[in-house]
Parts: sequence; structure tokens; C-alpha cells
Amino acid sequence: MGNNSQMNKASATGHLLTALLTLMRPLVRFLLARGIAFDSFVEVAKRAFIEVAEKDFGLPGKRQTDSRISVLTGLTRKEVARVRDEAESLSMVADQRLNRAARVVSGWVRDFAPVKKTAKAAPMKLALDGSERSFAELVRRYSGDMPVQSVLDELLRAGTVTRGTDGSVQLVNRTYLAAKDEVGKVFLLGNDARDLIATITHNLDAKPEAAYFQRKTSYNNLPVNALDEVRELLRDDGQVFLERFDRILAEKDRDMNTAVLGEGRKRAVIGLYYFEEDVAPTASKRVERIEKSQGKVDKKK
Repeated sequence: MGNNSQMNKASATGHLLTALLTLMRPLVRFLLARGIAFDSFVEVAKRAFIEVAEKDFGLPGKRQTDSRISVLTGLTRKEVARVRDEAESLSMVADQRLNRAARVVSGWVRDFAPVKKTAKAAPMKLALDGSERSFAELVRRYSGDMPVQSVLDELLRAGTVTRGTDGSVQLVNRTYLAAKDEVGKVFLLGNDARDLIATITHNLDAKPEAAYFQRKTSYNNLPVNALDEVRELLRDDGQVFLERFDRILAEKDRDMNTAVLGEGRKRAVIGLYYFEEDVAPTASKRVERIEKSQGKVDKKK
């Protein structure tokens, strides 16, 4: 019995490490393309292991010590102490700026614009200042204490808004993406990938009734020209879908602001993504062989 248990545990660990390797490949490709070498990655991995061990694996009523973190992570006590003593090196300024700019765009779409029916909805304009439905009022309502001009500059730079000849601000993209900002895109990589991985790992251990929604559809042998329609449809219907739930969540958020404090709070995320890549020739031939065996293609071809 003991041997079987150990074998099952070793098998599960092997599968987990294989899944980790699969997960890591696109990230490593991204890192190498930007000059991030292995030693830099290792330093970040050490920090992640130590921070998670400290935050999520402590003992009730006891301070998490370097020795216990060392046991949990496999790092030496010296390494644990060094990393814990270092000042945080990753700036949160960019993250804060991006979050606030995104909130302004979301508030504009949700509360200052008609409900979106298609992706081809007409652009929306606001006066820069001087009324209750102005861009300045929008910024004051949704960005916290950020200056109006700073938010405007950020959205102009990202290509989310344009300025009209009459001085108005026009929303030309209903979604804020820091498309021209490498730092901003990198922060999106960390935040969005974190939420997706956290959803998957939650579902691995959760009971069916407590699992988060996680679905996808995929095909691995599609002709290239078949995807144009898919991309366009997703840009249209996907945006409508997310704006619908943005309105629902915003209403819940407003309701919660009037609720009694101490009832607990949650951060909720709803996301959609689309991905495509070339099928390797060997994989394409393998699919063709399977289809032939199932009678799905003409065997004479």
C-alpha cells in the first residue's frame, strides 16, 4: 500500500512538472526575446517562493521564520534572509497608472455612453471640462486623485482617445490597452496571467460546486483564411459580453459601498482571450492520419 501511494505521488508530481514545463515555454520565449537571462529569472522565482511561503503557508499564531520558509521552499536560510531583507525592486507606479486609466475608460463606457450593441458603434465625445458630463468630471469620478491632464495624456498616448478641433475628447477605443507602452504591456502580462493561472489552480482542488467558470474551445487543423471571421466576431461579441458584465459588477460595487463594513470583500475578474499559432508539420500530418483512419478525409489524396 505504501509503495503504491509513493508511486502515485511521484506520478502526480511528474505530471505537474510536465505541465509546468508546458506553461513555462511561452514565458521563457518572451523573456529571452527581451534579454532576460536565467539568473535574473531565478532571482524572481526565489522571491515568489519566499513571498508565497510567508503569506500563505504560515502557522496560526506564529511568525513565519527564515528557518520554516527554508524548509518549505528548499532554499537556504541565508538565501531566505537575503531576499526578505532586500527592498522591493519592482515599482508599482506603472501598475497604479494603468489601473486608473483603465477605470476611467470603463466608467466612460459604462456610465457616460449608450449600451453597446456592436463593435461598430459610433465614437463618443465629451467636452474637456465645464459640465457634469465632461472628461474632467469623468476623471475626477473614476481616477482617484490623478490630474485630468495626466489621464488625458496617457489615453492619447495609448491611442484610446483623440482630441477634436472643438477641444472635445473622443473615445475611439472602448478598451484601454497600453499598446504603445512596453512597461504597461509587461504589467498586463503579470496581472492577467496571474488571474488565469489562479483560476486554473483553484479549480484543480475545488469541489465542483465551488469551481470558477473555466471553458475554452479549440481546433488544431484550421485553414488560415478561416480565422478572419473568428477574430472579427470575437472583437465584436466579446466586447459586448464584457461590457454587459462590467455594468453588472459596477452595480454590485455601488451596492457594496452602502453595505455594512465587515461583511468581507472579493475581487472578481471576467476575461476572454483568443490565441492562434502555426501547426507544426508533424502535428498536421498526425491529424491527417487520424482523420484518414476515421474516414473523415479522402484516402486517395
